Amino acid sequence: MEMLPTVAYYLYWRYWKVRKQIDSIKKSNIPFYPSAETDKPKLDVYLPTRISTLAPVIFFIYGGSWSSGNKLMYTLLADTLRKEGYMVVVPDYRKYPEVKIAQIYEDVTQALLWTRDNAKHYGGDPSCISIMGHSAGAHLAAQMVLDDIRRKVEMQTSTADTTALPPVQHLILLAGVYDIGEHYLWETYRGVEEISGMSRVMGSTPANFDLNSPTCALKSVLSWDLKKKGEFVRQLPPTLVVHGQHDYTVPVQSANKFHTVLQEIFHDINQHVEYKYLCYPDMNHSDPVFALMPTCWYHSQFYKPLLDEISNYSNKPSREN
Repeated sequence: MEMLPTVAYYLYWRYWKVRKQIDSIKKSNIPFYPSAETDKPKLDVYLPTRISTLAPVIFFIYGGSWSSGNKLMYTLLADTLRKEGYMVVVPDYRKYPEVKIAQIYEDVTQALLWTRDNAKHYGGDPSCISIMGHSAGAHLAAQMVLDDIRRKVEMQTSTADTTALPPVQHLILLAGVYDIGEHYLWETYRGVEEISGMSRVMGSTPANFDLNSPTCALKSVLSWDLKKKGEFVRQLPPTLVVHGQHDYTVPVQSANKFHTVLQEIFHDINQHVEYKYLCYPDMNHSDPVFALMPTCWYHSQFYKPLLDEISNYSNKPSREN
């Protein structure tokens, strides 16, 4: 029921409000794999409004328990950000039961590489890509970025490595799952562990849960020497973590523990860190995305605060006069 006003407004927006301008707003179903395989996922690009330079890029990864969701559902969110002057990329990715987590990481990585290589063609700045994710999408964003940094520090590889992610300027995490093992216990408590595909997509063992948990990735950094910790922190992009105390799908403890481990790492490093954790008392699990989908019937209390924070953590565009 929560989606009905948004769906109705989307239909009005798409088939009445912007019907004649849609081609100047959105480019749909663009293949992002190098091969021409028709069964691979595709992405949508939302073109920035006129700005004085190339637009900063927001690469948005949606959630859905790693087993559901579609880029079309986030059209209004992307349009909100587009109107702020960003180029917005929303990829689809394969999901469980078709694939498991390694293939999901592969899809998101390929979409990011495509974004780096093609952003300029759509008015975006390939050197200014921010990743934003919600729920399972926040998990994917955090896990992939943290693992990429850990690997570079441990292997002393550079961003020129062909297996590396493109440089990420900012990381914005909304209502994310950061510890798979603990979240599995929460799903079991709620009686939804068999309905959810999380356990199976992650490999169904405690060891695999840890391998795919951003909080566990951070805990491994705690054992490093100061030099390696410092390099890890130096490569960590400015990061914004947002969660709500009324989130009963992914409890706020998920973000609290992620935040605590990050703070332990920062405590040992004597250097400035651009990082912010926002915990909203009245925010539920879907509020961060619905807040960015305003309609003529609904305008969330979180709309302006979230947009302001996203602007601070994604290189706010400079507009033409």
